[in-house]
Order: sequence, then C-alpha cells, then structure tokens
Amino acid sequence: MDKIIANRNYMRNPREKVRQWGAKELCSSFGINYDTKKENARLAALIFQAVSEDYQVPRSYAPIASRAFLLKGVGEGILEDSFLALEGDIVLTHPLKSLSDKENILLAAVLTGMRADAVGGAGIKEYLKKMQVSKKYVPVVEAAIESVQLAEKQAIHSERECSGGQNGGSLSFSVQLELYVSKQLDIIRRLTEKTSDYGDPEVIHDIRVAFRKLYSVTGVFSRYLKPQWSSCYQPELNRNLKQLGALRDLDILNQKQIYFLEKKGIGPEVFPVWNKIIGERREGCLRAIEQHFSSDEFPKLAAAMEEEIKQGICTPVLCRGKEACLFFPEEVKEECVRRAVMKIKAQKNWMEGLLVPEPVLHKLRLSFKELRYVLDFFRQILDKEEAEMLEAATLFQEVLGDLHDESVLLQEIRKLCKKSERYQLDPEERTYLKKFEHFSEKERNRHFALFEKHWEAYGKKTYS
Repeated sequence: MDKIIANRNYMRNPREKVRQWGAKELCSSFGINYDTKKENARLAALIFQAVSEDYQVPRSYAPIASRAFLLKGVGEGILEDSFLALEGDIVLTHPLKSLSDKENILLAAVLTGMRADAVGGAGIKEYLKKMQVSKKYVPVVEAAIESVQLAEKQAIHSERECSGGQNGGSLSFSVQLELYVSKQLDIIRRLTEKTSDYGDPEVIHDIRVAFRKLYSVTGVFSRYLKPQWSSCYQPELNRNLKQLGALRDLDILNQKQIYFLEKKGIGPEVFPVWNKIIGERREGCLRAIEQHFSSDEFPKLAAAMEEEIKQGICTPVLCRGKEACLFFPEEVKEECVRRAVMKIKAQKNWMEGLLVPEPVLHKLRLSFKELRYVLDFFRQILDKEEAEMLEAATLFQEVLGDLHDESVLLQEIRKLCKKSERYQLDPEERTYLKKFEHFSEKERNRHFALFEKHWEAYGKKTYS
C-alpha cells in the first residue's frame, strides 16, 4: 500500500471549482443504503466521543467516524482490487459539504486506513503527508477507525417492512431493490420451511414465482449490482429456478393432457406408457426438490445474500468520464425501459422471414419478460404510456408462454413416438398420441395466430 500511495500525486483544485456532496446524495450515487446505515453511523460517532480521551483528540471530530461508517467499502466494485487501498480518493473527489476541507482529508485517510494492510502501519502517515496534513492528526484517524470497527460489532440491524418497489420515488432505487430482494427471500424461506407437500402444484407455483421474481429482477438490474451478484448469486438462483421449472413443465404437460382428454371425451387409461414416464420423471423431480430444501444449501445462499443486503447491494454505474450515475428511481426506470425496448425492437427482422423458429419467439418472450419486470418494479411511478407498455408486455409474455408450452409438449410426444419400440407402445396408445400431437399442433397454431395479431398492432404503435 505504501508503494501505491508513494506514486500518488495530489493537486489542489481552485476552491470555486470544488463541488461538495451531501452524505445521503453520495451514498445514493455509490449504491450505499443510507437509511439502513445511518443509525449505526450515529453509534460510531458516540463511540468516537467515548474513545477520544484515550487518543487525546477533540470529540468534535466525531462526524468523521459517522461518515466513515456510512462510506466504508465505497470503492468496492469501482476500484480494481489492487487499488482498494486508495478508497479514500473517492472522498477527495467527492468531498462532503458537512465537513471542512481538513476533515474530508482525514475521512479519506480513515477509509484508506480501514483496509487491513494499512491499519497500524505507516500508510496513514504517508497518506496525510501527501496532502500536507500534519502527522499529529494520525490519532484522529486511528480513533475513527476503532470507532467504526466497534460500531460494526454493536450494529443495530433495523427491520423495515415494505412491499418491494411499491413506494415509487419515496425511496432511493438501491433501497427499493434491497427491500424487494429481502421480501422474495422471506417468501421463499417461509414456503420452504413450513411446507412439505411439494407435490401440490400450487405450492411449487408460489415458490417458483418468488424465485423467478428474485432471479429476474436481479438480472434486469444486474448492471447496478455489485459483481458478486452476477458471478455468485445469479447462477445459484438460476439453478434453483431450473429445478423448480422442471417440475412445473411436467405439471403443464399433465394439464394439457387432461384438457385434450376432456375435449375428446376419453379417459387417461389410453396413455399407460406416457403416464408412467411422466409420473416417474415427476417423482424424481419431487425427490430432488425435497432433498434440496431440506438441506442447508438454500439457507446458506439466503443468509449470504441477506448479509450482502446489509452492506448495500448496488454499485454505481460509471459514465464515460468516470462520473457515477445517480440511483434515482426515475432515471433507472428510463434507462432500463429503453434497453428492454431496444431488445424487443431488435427481434423485428427475425419475425419477417419465411419461417419463424420457435426459439426466436422464446427469445422475444424473454425480452418482453425483462420489460415487464422493469415496469412492474416501478409500477407506482409509471406514466400512462409506460402503464400501457406493462399491459402489452404481460400479454406477450402470456401468449408466447402458451406457445412455448405447446412446443415443449409436441417435442415430448414426438420423442416418445420415435422410441415406440423401446417403450413397447401398443397400437392404441400410439394412435391416441398421434391425435394428441395433431391437437397440440392446432393449439400452437392458434397461439401463434394470436401472437401475430398482437405483434402487428404493437409494431405499428412502436415502430411508426
């Protein structure tokens, strides 16, 4: 660290050019949850006042400790790991208006000093020396570091209940997202801790919806999240979702079989092999889900995610000039809606060919799904046009979802027919499977025609 600081040259800006920041504004800019940290920041200031006598420093420097608690870790996700020792530079470039110039420099030294390799070493002295601050202020920095560390051990974890992204502009985006993620984790924990009947499709549906909301919303807003959410938690959430999705797909196949049988006025006994195969696969999925949620695998994942939420899960997106974009809900909404609509528009050419592969339609569905989750998250601050977009996105997701389900069903029927000798299908079941296949094809064509109708209307409105 000393070597990094030794190579650092600091130049003072003319005073009139300096832009000062409010503590809450700075936290919002760098994805720090101000509301959940402010109480413990006050605790850090009280502890500083208590230890100031030991360090023989004025109690009036207590605000440095409180601000250091708020901003600890501000460089994570912004600076490269090897340069995290320079975390204090963020305060030098974003000075707080509640502190004097000297106090801002001392705060920068505290943030730098809290990096383990700097505490108790020559790093703090060197850092202050570079900015022409006397070494007599080293005890102030050391007292503030100890105050933050003690405050972390005694931290009061505030419990707030909120329905996710329902408070519109009353909370910063980062706080809204943290509350939304916390709520989904609570729902999953409640359902998996108290429920043993995973064979009930409604139970699986509720668990899967919570997982899908959690996975989708963290995916949609991934560019605003700290890197570990994409590298660690997103893959794990996706794995859980796929496991639940496999059971859901089998339940959909059963529902479609029942619908076909009712339409034709025949009983399920005409599909003995089909019923056996689907039944065995469903039992296997059920066992895997029961084992998964009875183990400590998911509780560990949930606990790790909740610990991250306490520290703040967002990290700022930097513009070309390295300026952090603010996390105001309106700005995030507009940017995410723009990106989602661009993805949908990019599918237009794929819809005008001789044939339209179903995977292309499935990709379009995912694009509409992204738009839906963005708009639904910001439901309370949507304008009229955005509310209409939400309605359209929901419609397309449902229509294309039905079409995809029919495609999956057709694949399963055709796969079984191809292996008729291996499974010893009798002629009657094979005949009914062919009827089931033709019925499903008609259903898929019906869903595609419905999609084309809505897609044409959407295109006229969107591309004109």
